[in-house]
Amino acid sequence: MATAPFRIYIVTGPDHSRLVKAQHPQQALSHVAASTFSVRKATAEDAFEAATRGVKVEVYKDTAQQELEV
Repeated sequence: MATAPFRIYIVTGPDHSRLVKAQHPQQALSHVAASTFSVRKATAEDAFEAATRGVKVEVYKDTAQQELEV
């Protein structure tokens, strides 16, 4: 199996853009996100405090996966 070639991708955010050398666009995005954001499991207190500020729970949906009509 051949390896994907490295390319230069531009990852654009609200304040600036970054150039990242990667094999896939998702790798470039993950690289930038990892240096910008952090993630951990939310505690009950986190959820309560966010909900009181009006933060809604978002549901991840894989754009590559399509739903079947029943």
